[in-house]
Amino acid sequence: MGLISWLFGKRTDAGDLPDDYISKSLLFSYLDAQSATVMFFSPAKGWVGANLAFYNTFGFKNMEEFRAQYDRIADFFNDPNYEIFAETDEQWLRQLEREAEKPPQVHMKLPNGQTKVFALRSRVFKSGLNGLSFLEMTDVTEQERARQERERAETAKQQFLHNISHEFRTPMNGIMGFVELLKSSHPTSTQRDYIEMIERSSQYMMNNIESLLDLAQMQTGRLSLEVTEFKPMGELEALFKHYEYEARQRGIGLYVFIDPAMPTYIEADPRKFRQVISLLVDNAVKFTEAGGRVHVDIRVLKKHANDLYTLHVSVKDTGVGIQPERLASITKPFETGGHSDNRLGVGLTLTEGLLQMMGTWLDVTSEAGRGSHFSFNLEVTGTTVTSFDPIRDHSAKVLLFDDDRLFDGNLLSRYLQSFGLSVTKVHYTEHVDCGEADILYIVAPKENSGWLMQLGAFESHPCRFVMLIDEDEELPERVRQVVDYTLKKPLLPSRISKHLTQVLQLPVKAVEKPQGAERKVKALVVEDNIINQRLTKLLLEEYNLSVTTASNGSDAVELCRKFPFDVIFMDIDMPVKDGIAATQEIRKLPLFREHPAPIVALTALVMEGDRERILAEGLDDYLAKPLGREKLEGILERYLSKPALS
Repeated sequence: MGLISWLFGKRTDAGDLPDDYISKSLLFSYLDAQSATVMFFSPAKGWVGANLAFYNTFGFKNMEEFRAQYDRIADFFNDPNYEIFAETDEQWLRQLEREAEKPPQVHMKLPNGQTKVFALRSRVFKSGLNGLSFLEMTDVTEQERARQERERAETAKQQFLHNISHEFRTPMNGIMGFVELLKSSHPTSTQRDYIEMIERSSQYMMNNIESLLDLAQMQTGRLSLEVTEFKPMGELEALFKHYEYEARQRGIGLYVFIDPAMPTYIEADPRKFRQVISLLVDNAVKFTEAGGRVHVDIRVLKKHANDLYTLHVSVKDTGVGIQPERLASITKPFETGGHSDNRLGVGLTLTEGLLQMMGTWLDVTSEAGRGSHFSFNLEVTGTTVTSFDPIRDHSAKVLLFDDDRLFDGNLLSRYLQSFGLSVTKVHYTEHVDCGEADILYIVAPKENSGWLMQLGAFESHPCRFVMLIDEDEELPERVRQVVDYTLKKPLLPSRISKHLTQVLQLPVKAVEKPQGAERKVKALVVEDNIINQRLTKLLLEEYNLSVTTASNGSDAVELCRKFPFDVIFMDIDMPVKDGIAATQEIRKLPLFREHPAPIVALTALVMEGDRERILAEGLDDYLAKPLGREKLEGILERYLSKPALS
């Protein structure tokens, strides 16, 4: 216990002590027993005394010797980083007393040549000791050394995470990018299967890397949101195409509803928005056995004033569930709910942490052996324009011939209703006819085609017959003769919108004329990794851009000195001259000032703070590797109007 605490700490028996209980001899006996150095100050006489620790530490014989050397306490402290902004020592002591919760520290060079760190505390007696003030200087050298060591270790850890992220993302950008290009090179059916397996494995690896890095940053308080405007529909559909394949391979039914009334653009952190949903779906698929189901519901719960929306996200599975005694601990790192699974248990921890950063929370209900239900609401700002226009004055019937596909029929009906169609659900045991419907959807078994006989009775009716089939399913000849169209799973809004436009012969929206149609857009790609340089060039050329490349910042500056460009993609971490230095030089060039262009960071530097730091250095936008068509198209739409594939 320090002197200040001893003298001024709360004592329940203080009322039993007489006013003159603390005698001078008792006080000095206590002071001399302290390891902390203590000085005391009188408003009338100045510095009037100290304890033995003070004299022994600073080499004074008595207080007269101290006063002979120093007129003010400010002259005694030899730390150039600590300044006293008070005219008198008495004022400084009172100021120091107000800083008791966070006492200042000074570095003092002692007579023995050592430098020590002292924490300063002061307290003024307003009565009882005639306004005497105490200055306590506690040696905190070891604590300060330990703090600095922790900071060095934390800095080294952050640099390690930074390097790991960069070294993983750079090669993964090449792998995932060329896999995407390979898919569009007209591979055989077998080759496409192999390509998709590589693609899914790569994406799974990237997800795990990002989750572990984010969790490490979250636990040190360094993780933050990077809010920007983006299209949620594209992000979500790409995500669920991946999980639909995985669920199908595991023998699990995945039923995803994404509200077509979702705003076209919302403001949020796109990576973390996608990551939260991905972690919940991944968890559900991982712990659901073959024959089970996972239901995902993402919808607009409420539209408020000022373009504010409340989105509801729900992931429900029929998996193993969570034991009641483990339910409270599942969001702790490396906890997996108590069942026999030894994989990383970080997903729900990260999910809850990310949601708290977004200003919401995760609701969890579960029953062991029956499944789990995770959900949250999220408030976002969005555009008034929705992702898809409603379809008016059309109706459809959904005819269920297979009870095992009830959930397919229900999901299809819900999507059709959400697009604005009037929908009637009919079971095969009921009377079947088209009635006033424009479309008759058939949800039937693959193995048995006996249902064809029931359709023959009204084959001449003008309604169109549409059959719901799996992604890789082919219809037999006898079925193709009856069915007008097929609708392939997975059921997602863009696929259904395209299907309805075709079947109902709705007008197609005119495609905006690309800027590059009259004049080829010129792009400069600055990238030191030859594989990633070639990848970016090939992706941009798909949009009919003329692409020039440079392998370092110096080459980029020279190119911009001679030629104007419409957009520049700039890697940041490069030899010779990095992307930031190159950007700052390019902006000063006369030709660039005459023909300015957006300079977009294309980088593997994605740790917290990297984006803000890079943009603050003068770049216009930021793209994180791995790079894909969707990310690239978003930039081209933003700066060059809507591009078109060549």
